[in-house]
Amino acid sequence: MMSPSHQLHRWFSQKIALPWIIHGPWTLDRRKFLASWKQAKAGFQCWDNGDLECQRKWTLNELKGLVRWAGEKVPYYRELFKKIGFDPYADFSFADYQLLPTLDKDIIRTRTADLIADGFSRDTMMANTTGGSTGEPMRFWLDVENLGWREAASEWAFSKLGYESGDRLGLIWGVPPHMNANIHTTMKGRVVDWLAHQQTHDCCRLSSNQLDLIDKRLSAYRPEYLRCYPSAMTLLSLRLRERNCQPTYPRKGIMTGAEGLDASQRKIIESVFKVPVYESYGSRDCGLIATQRSALDDRLFVAGANVFLEPFGPRDSAGSQEIVVTNLHSRGMPFLRYRIGDCAQFPSDACEWNTQVLEKITGRVLDQIALPSGDLVRLQFLRYYPGGFDIGEYQVIQEKSGDVKMKIVPSARLRSNDLERLESVLKNELPGVSVSVELVSKLERTALGKLKPVVSFFQHNREVVH
Repeated sequence: MMSPSHQLHRWFSQKIALPWIIHGPWTLDRRKFLASWKQAKAGFQCWDNGDLECQRKWTLNELKGLVRWAGEKVPYYRELFKKIGFDPYADFSFADYQLLPTLDKDIIRTRTADLIADGFSRDTMMANTTGGSTGEPMRFWLDVENLGWREAASEWAFSKLGYESGDRLGLIWGVPPHMNANIHTTMKGRVVDWLAHQQTHDCCRLSSNQLDLIDKRLSAYRPEYLRCYPSAMTLLSLRLRERNCQPTYPRKGIMTGAEGLDASQRKIIESVFKVPVYESYGSRDCGLIATQRSALDDRLFVAGANVFLEPFGPRDSAGSQEIVVTNLHSRGMPFLRYRIGDCAQFPSDACEWNTQVLEKITGRVLDQIALPSGDLVRLQFLRYYPGGFDIGEYQVIQEKSGDVKMKIVPSARLRSNDLERLESVLKNELPGVSVSVELVSKLERTALGKLKPVVSFFQHNREVVH
């Protein structure tokens, strides 16, 4: 049960600090954001209360509005629609929309200026950059309406898990490389954290001493929820298990994001913290896309009021397809049928418009290894198969020679025959490739503290994916 001081702090954060200080309507841009946020929250409520037919009409109406806007206001789409003979003002269907050419990151990089709508500019929107997990960062800009809908999507998703803004939250998250790694220990950082009723920890620079400090601070803080990178949470879990410590936080649950959560990570985290672990899926360029809603159901439910998802391309041998996303409320720099670079297992009974659930996020398009035959194997099985092993973290690297090495940060319970079994699995999945398994003390991370499960330096020519 919350103490009286805890209850008072929660009330202050929810009723005063968040709406009137952090998101206070003190500038024109803030007032526009709040109006969009309010509209978006009403939109999500309408979506939740509607039946399938209402949701179908909602999605098609939002798509038509976005496409007509893009055809009139966005130079790139004016040119594209004219070239392919598409009339955005026609009464098109979902099937018609899905015949439009897709948008990829190379097009965005080369046609950035032409993708910004008339009446908008980079100076009037918020600049952002992808983390570069596909190999090269991509810059893009977000308008106020888009930001409001993103905020509402996150609020909608986390409310399904029982979390509300103002609840005591522990964050183990990445600090951008251009920022001070100790930003949250500065006076400004501490004030913002206090107002938001949260405690923030940087996951980019983790060591045993740093993990112990995080545990000490979170033990004193006792948050209701944790929001974290799966890889960082796995390291903290292994450190606590090594010290034979039983954490008394969080009280309600752990919400992961920014990276995929695999079976081995979930198993380790849940065994140490004894609370439900919920996976969410999203990106900087699209915001929150889907979230797990129950500890008993690993599926991810799509934020359908704000994004339209499609499976793209043929299914591979594991039933995965590439994800194509349309953000329904982005006017300043709209992305229609955007190939985000991730893959998922879609429900077999999903209709042309109704992708409301993803069975699994199976990895990035580039998470693949080349065989001597020239075929590509996506190592999505590694996200689920290692659940039978007590592996802390892993990374699969294909060298320029084509050889494959799996680096593993072992847990105390990892047995030698586990390594032999794992190496046997890899050799079976990668015929003709030299495979080895190596134990390491830590793995290299990106500047934002993310862990790439597959890294390939091998140059391949074919695009056949198994």
